[in-house]
Amino acid sequence: VSVPTRGVMWAIGDLVSSESDPMFDSSPRPAAVTSDRIDYLFDRGLHDLPDSERPDCHRLKRHSYVSVYGRMHADLPSQTITTGFGAMGRGRYVHPTERRTITPHEAARIQFFPDFFTFGDAGRTLLQKTIGNAVPPKMGYALGLHLLR
Repeated sequence: VSVPTRGVMWAIGDLVSSESDPMFDSSPRPAAVTSDRIDYLFDRGLHDLPDSERPDCHRLKRHSYVSVYGRMHADLPSQTITTGFGAMGRGRYVHPTERRTITPHEAARIQFFPDFFTFGDAGRTLLQKTIGNAVPPKMGYALGLHLLR
């Protein structure tokens, strides 16, 4: 059975930029050098930061982490959401159309958590761990159905 893929913006495109819940609806403020790297991607229409623009720890060693310091593709599915989604250097977590990393709300949406789901009053680190370590609810449901057969 072929299932059509859905891009990142399908999941998060209708979210309005709001800081009604600053912990859930905002990104961490990046360091100046990180802002410069995000600008580099947008100013050149790139999704992968060239090695020449990466910090020494990712530039001077052989690596296979192309998506580190990457920008999400609006029309492609997201890479796996991990606990590092709030940091540009931990994966392809720069928002596809805005100069920032994705918010916990956007990460939860990509994981298919419904908007009514409450994560409690956790701080940002615990919120990122909860969302990043979660099995997406729809995947858990499908796995559960399969195991019941």
